[in-house]
Amino acid sequence: MTFYRILIALILFVAAALKAHHLATGPVFGSGWTDSRSFQMVAVNIELFMGLWLLSGVSSILAWRACGGLFLVFAIVVFGKALTGAASCGCFGRVEVHPWIVFWTDLGVVILVIVKGRSVRFGRRASTRRRTHRYRPWRICPDRGADDVRDASIYDFDG
Repeated sequence: MTFYRILIALILFVAAALKAHHLATGPVFGSGWTDSRSFQMVAVNIELFMGLWLLSGVSSILAWRACGGLFLVFAIVVFGKALTGAASCGCFGRVEVHPWIVFWTDLGVVILVIVKGRSVRFGRRASTRRRTHRYRPWRICPDRGADDVRDASIYDFDG
């Protein structure tokens, strides 16, 4: 999962950097609400935050699920642009990428999050069998019955 987290974070950082460069160096073209300058600035911040969250490893399952939700929203927005026949989705600033390519990429990330989210937990494979061993302090404590301890004199706490 670490490889996929780094790859998705890299995609988010590249998209945020290209979009921020476009916002800083030129006018924003487009008539939709997704093309407005304020929406683009919010998108840059969200992409940077999500990329940093994925790389940090803090609450990794929640970050992984939020990443899936974010890319689902991206796919829906890009799908709308693709249906209207837009030449570029505007996801990467001045770099023109066809909306259908970005849509299938976003959808691929959503599917990856769903598939990997079921088998990966905190960076390790989730165990399919239930844990049967539990810590039982009464097994080694002579005061509560030392059924596994042969010589309880080594646990003499009274002095």
